Amino acid sequence: MARLKHLIPLRQAGFTDEQADAMAEFTEEVMATKQDISDLEYRLSIKIIMSNFAVVAILGGIIGLVKFL
Repeated sequence: MARLKHLIPLRQAGFTDEQADAMAEFTEEVMATKQDISDLEYRLSIKIIMSNFAVVAILGGIIGLVKFL
């Protein structure tokens, strides 16, 4: 259905059926959807949180080592 949404304006603008099909296929392959962006944002947030935990753990280890010396 989303592809059809792209095809109609292209055809109305004078694109041939082949050109409209090629353009619609291309945009489907390279354009991110809102869901794609949301998924990426979620995965990046998780990675940032995990990195922060790692930094805290490393700093805790360094502080513990310094206290031991």
